[in-house]
Parts: sequence; C-alpha cells; structure tokens
Amino acid sequence: MAESRYWFQPEQIRQLPIDFEFGDDLQVVGKYYVPAEAPSIVRGTYKFPYDHLPGAKLFAAILGCPHAHCKILSIDTSAAEALEGVEAVITYDEHPHWDTDEVLVWGWEVAAVAATDPFIAERALDLIEVEYDVLPFIIDPEEAMEPDADIVGTFPDTNITPSAARHTRGDIEEGFAEADVIIEVETEFTRPHTQNTLEPVTGIAWWEGEHVYGYDQNQNPHGSNRTYAAQLGVNHSRSHIRATSGAGGFGGGGQTNEPVTCALLSKKAGKPVAISRTRRLHSIRRRNHYVPKLWSKIGCKSDGTMTAMHNIWHCHGGFNAARGNSWENMDTTYKCWNIVNEVYGVATNTGFGAGHR
Repeated sequence: MAESRYWFQPEQIRQLPIDFEFGDDLQVVGKYYVPAEAPSIVRGTYKFPYDHLPGAKLFAAILGCPHAHCKILSIDTSAAEALEGVEAVITYDEHPHWDTDEVLVWGWEVAAVAATDPFIAERALDLIEVEYDVLPFIIDPEEAMEPDADIVGTFPDTNITPSAARHTRGDIEEGFAEADVIIEVETEFTRPHTQNTLEPVTGIAWWEGEHVYGYDQNQNPHGSNRTYAAQLGVNHSRSHIRATSGAGGFGGGGQTNEPVTCALLSKKAGKPVAISRTRRLHSIRRRNHYVPKLWSKIGCKSDGTMTAMHNIWHCHGGFNAARGNSWENMDTTYKCWNIVNEVYGVATNTGFGAGHR
C-alpha cells in the first residue's frame, strides 16, 4: 500500500484512543450565550460601517463595467470631476484590487466617485466616459469546457485549470481489484448560491496623518487589515480598519475591499468616505458558491465495504476559476482507504467563485 498522507497509517485509525469528557469549568460550550452586540442589533441601534461619522463624511459610488468581457481602451473622468459636490474621483488603474484593463465579469469596478451627497455621486458616474472593446464571453460552465469554446480570459488558451488539485491515499488500483462491485456515476452542474447577506457590502475610511482608520463588514478582520495595509502601501502598524459587522459572511465577507476604495478617495478629498453598494451590484460582485460537476467511480465488496473511490470534480469557479475542497466531505464521510480525488476549476465570465458555508 502506498504511503499515507497522514502521520498514522489507516489501520491505526481504529486503534486511536477516544477518551474525552467536557469539564464543569467551560464558559461558552454548552452554556446559554448572548453576544454583547445582540441587543443593539435587535433594537436597530447597532452601528454598521456605513453608520459611522454621520454628517461628517463623503459618499462614494462605484462605476461597474456593463460588459462581461472586454478591454478598456480609454476613460475620461473630467466631466465627473467638474460636477458640483464631487470631491474625489479614482479610476481602475489607481486601485490595486481593480488594476486591469481586461475586464472578465460584468460589474467589475472601473471608477469610483466621492461626493457630498450619494445622489450627486451616482450622477457623477453617468458623466464618466469609457470606451470598451467588447470581447466574447461565456457564462455557462458546460460551454466553457467545450474543446472549441471561446477563451474567457482567465488563462491564455484554456478555460480549465491546467492541472488538478490532487488528494490521494492508499493504492487505488489495488482497491478496485479487491472490489466485487464497481459503480460509476456522473452528476451535472447545479445552480450556484450567492452570499447575499442581510446588509449590503459597506465600508468607511479616513486618514489621520500617515495612519488610515476605518470600519469594515468583514469576517476576517485581522487578515483583511493586513491586506488593506499592503494595498494602500502603508505599514501594517498604520492601518486601523476594524470589522464592526457582517450580518454573516458565509465564506465571502469582505473580499470586495470597500475600505481600500474609501481610503483612496479619502486621501484625495481629505475627508472620511463611506460606501454602501447597491443590492444589485452587491449580488453580482460578491462571491458565489462554486458548484461542482462530479464523475465518481466507487468499488465495494459484497458486504458493502468500500475498497476504492476515484472522484473527478469540475468546479464552476467564475472568472477566477476557483475550485473547492470538494473531496473533504467524501473523505470524512466514507470509510475508504484507497482514494484519488482530482479537482479542476472551470472559468467563466461570472462572479468570484468561493466557499459557501
């Protein structure tokens, strides 16, 4: 049998001692627990990121690309900058998270405006002139997998990750040789879920000297703060962007980098800038669950014992061709010592693919 990827061999799993009891000194597990912020959330008095600094902030709006796949040829923000009430404008090439002239998904950020009133900011977006070269696009993963399919732009000459993420254990050939029955099945892609939280994506940021402050809707505050600091080009010790809420992240909270957008606009305007995405843009630009298409071959003995399992997953991963650890559920649900799992990501001109809780 091939070497296990674990520090113990499969036959040792049955021998691992399991002797654990909860103590009487636990403060949370097994206890009735009410989070400190729960009463204010229920009463509607809790401050979400967009609620901070009322009356002392500018309001941002984002211009999203109207095409699923295109090249940006030129952009003119002069009319928006001249509109009364507009105090800052940035374009995609000034934002480290947006910085590409080839757009692979509808709604990709092209420019942002900060103004004294949210309606002025929205009006300013209409004044920004962008010239696009529209390219072929694909939103169906089955179509993207066809040999002669158009290239969605994620990879140079394919829409499928060039190699699989592999997880193996034991000897798959030996396992199938021991089987009395071999079953082979294939499932089709299902519809993805969207991480559409109660609160649309929001954020606020401002500068005090060389330090940036803000609030974020985020499920990973410490990791995201480090990311924001790197994107803004400041030392981590000078970035103070805190998570106040999220209303549930479900694997996709905080990845649209709202505080970075607000901080870049704030740097130009010299004032705090807040943003709340529209529900439509929120739904499109949040991460979507990468749903898989599965081919599975399973070997069993006559008594039902599984001897081998070979799975090939193709995950609808959006324009970033993300792929999930789909094998984890199979690996932990079934007792089988001989496994091969191969996971591919399929790129399409749709939103981010990511985990879904």
